[in-house]
Amino acid sequence: MTISLDRIVNVSVTRATRTASRRSFASLMIVAHHTAWAERVREYTDVADILTDGLTEDHPAYLAAVAALSQSPRLRSVKIGRRVGTPTQTIDLTPTANGEGWVHSVTIGGETASYTELAGDDVNDICVGLAAAINALTVAVTAAEDPAPPAATKIIVTADVAGDWFAFTDPDSQLAISDDTAEPATTLATDLNAIRAEDANWYGLDVADAQSEDQITAIATWAEPLPILYFASTMDTDVEGTPTTDVHSVLKTAERLRTLPCYNRAGSHFAPSAAGMFLPRDPGSADIEFKGLTGVTPTDLSATAVGNILGTPESPSSGKRGLVYVEAIPAGTNAGTAITKGGLTSGGEWADVVIGLDFLVALIQERLFNVRVAAAKVPFTQGGIDAFAAAVRGAARTCATAPYNILDPETILVEAPDIADVDPADRQARYLDGVVLDARLQGAIRATRIRVTVRP
Repeated sequence: MTISLDRIVNVSVTRATRTASRRSFASLMIVAHHTAWAERVREYTDVADILTDGLTEDHPAYLAAVAALSQSPRLRSVKIGRRVGTPTQTIDLTPTANGEGWVHSVTIGGETASYTELAGDDVNDICVGLAAAINALTVAVTAAEDPAPPAATKIIVTADVAGDWFAFTDPDSQLAISDDTAEPATTLATDLNAIRAEDANWYGLDVADAQSEDQITAIATWAEPLPILYFASTMDTDVEGTPTTDVHSVLKTAERLRTLPCYNRAGSHFAPSAAGMFLPRDPGSADIEFKGLTGVTPTDLSATAVGNILGTPESPSSGKRGLVYVEAIPAGTNAGTAITKGGLTSGGEWADVVIGLDFLVALIQERLFNVRVAAAKVPFTQGGIDAFAAAVRGAARTCATAPYNILDPETILVEAPDIADVDPADRQARYLDGVVLDARLQGAIRATRIRVTVRP
């Protein structure tokens, strides 16, 4: 005869193994208009699959994906969001008369148009000559002088088909560029809301075919309330100057904490490259400055332009708060090392701090959620309050040690209320208030002054 052990010792198992899903900060959403597929979002680990699915090698989303996935360390994948809005790309080119023999040129969609100044040419003559050269290209754009000759001061280049996008790259140094593409009838907010409704599991954002002030400011407004970081790409030349009407200045005035303006005159998909290099790193483990990028041409900026964009080493926030890619050249040489410089968002906070604090918030939420779901009940006692405080303290300590070097470990202070001081109404509502985390950021050293004294 046998007897079941259940009659003697009955064991039941309650699984308390559910935990919050950890948010990935190493994720990038690339948005652009296309009609290649119907769904709003697709994810890719291999750029060849993007071509298989119907985008072309010159499509801005494909080029941005290549740029993002070419960096080291590398993102595991990128997501491509489909934008319904069909912007009509419009670029203004403003030449400066530079003297006989000067070659004004710009590459559009991979084809180069140029005009060589003749003796006695003025700006109108240059506009007429360069517009004719652009119209002779096989690229589906139309160039028109504005105002009409003989008083032309600039060239307006417009895509022949709404929704088509052409890369404008390598303009000569005496050719100012301004992207004046208007936001289409289907607004960016509408498109981005639809994309996020289908897939909200991403952190970085690049809208590959939205590089005009109107579109960038619309995206920045949309992004501001969200826990994301928007890498805004522009090649508008007025960013280099002192006027405060350029897109970087407009974003700074609006204090867009969630927008990192990226300026690159060469038009080589700098923003997704910077995102692809920065986002795979653990939050707090690195800043975005002093990094090399693959496939990005550095912009040749004057010292004045660098000061306008980046401010001074002692007061970086006084500049236009942009990220640039330039060569660091030792004195007495003409060859340098290409690096990123800048990294303040338009709201005046460093990009690595923004992502670090987002990670801290997500980790605290995760730890507190796990405390709650792992227990049948967390009593509203001093012990229950202390359990929540301990979870906050643990999250803070995690964010103070490698690789998450976000908080200074020597400054972490977590305070929790005494049970006797909790409002009875809060206890009745089962609502705990008053747990406070105070800590100093680790930050980073980005510029130094070294004083050297020598003696005989």
